[in-house]
Amino acid sequence: VQTPGPTVTPVPTGLGGPTTIPYGLYEGETINSTYWHDSKITSGSSGFSGTGYLNMGAKDSWGEWTEVNFGETGGPCRLTFRYANADNENNSRTCTVEVNGVSVGQVVFEPTDSWETWKKDTLETTCVPGMNSIRLTAVTSSGGPNVDYLEVSDAAVSGPTVTPQTPNPTNLPTTAPVQTPGPTVTPQTPNPTNSPTNGPVQTPGPTVTPQTPNPTKSPTTAPAQTPGPTVTPQTPN
Repeated sequence: VQTPGPTVTPVPTGLGGPTTIPYGLYEGETINSTYWHDSKITSGSSGFSGTGYLNMGAKDSWGEWTEVNFGETGGPCRLTFRYANADNENNSRTCTVEVNGVSVGQVVFEPTDSWETWKKDTLETTCVPGMNSIRLTAVTSSGGPNVDYLEVSDAAVSGPTVTPQTPNPTNLPTTAPVQTPGPTVTPQTPNPTNSPTNGPVQTPGPTVTPQTPNPTKSPTTAPAQTPGPTVTPQTPN
């Protein structure tokens, strides 16, 4: 769950010295003329908050909020700039950001549809306890944007507070119904009367006893032939 950051309280509008608002919003028009260069406070374009905005000039122009309070402990801080940039050539206008005189990075202010169209861009860095000075310096030939305000918040806090949702029983996925088992099926005991009818039992025929050969019925052996008288060849006379 994200812990909400401190409430952002708008500063009183108008010119004059810087106004101290811990973890708050610092209007561009509250920058004292001592703390800008080649810039001015104006209100020619609509859509700004407060009574006006800081209109930065050409390259190397700058504006500085000198008393940005970050509380008693300091630490990671998020710097959010609300700006407009209707550059004639649709160029981005890049600015270096200094915190307490030390460069901490750059913000590239992308073009907006018109000078009445305002967007936000951010940079995360570290702020010291108590008062901090935040300076924007234009580094491109197109100069700097119009700056409506600077908003300072704790970088460890991001996004709106998220409240855990309690599941609504009516929105829970429907559980498939439990299947009720059918009636118990009792195995059927075979009924002899319903069993298939077997064919008739074959009664074996009479036992056949092998016949013993009868010697009197055995085949008669032909009588042996008695050789005839010996014929002696006759010698011719």
